[in-house]
Amino acid sequence: MPYTPAGVVSFGFPQAADPFTFTYLLSGTFADDTAIAAVAGKAVEFDATAASTVKLATDGGEIFGRAFQGERRAVLGINVAAVQRKFKEKLPATVGHGIVVGDYVVGAGNGLVKKLATGTNRCRVVETGTDFVVVEAF
Repeated sequence: MPYTPAGVVSFGFPQAADPFTFTYLLSGTFADDTAIAAVAGKAVEFDATAASTVKLATDGGEIFGRAFQGERRAVLGINVAAVQRKFKEKLPATVGHGIVVGDYVVGAGNGLVKKLATGTNRCRVVETGTDFVVVEAF
């Protein structure tokens, strides 16, 4: 769990996140176990084409949560993801994202995020990096 010199926790609350982590079906095509594992840490949106299903956040998509872990259940013929619904974690951002602290984010495609052009949502940026932002989803 990262801390700043002032003792502020900047992101990562593994025990606090557990009550808000749920398993969903994961739509999309994933070539192998490596590809399905790569969804971990990415933004997901709700996929209304099927019950209890999420997909990697698409361009402009409303962020439903953060994939904690992806898993292929080959015997059942399904893919699933453990999704954090409330979190304060890193999400990968587009190259040259221009996101600043206080902005809100939406999907940018393939599980990445970008700045929400206008309005607000439940995903506020509390810290930024070169290729990521720390989002608090409430």
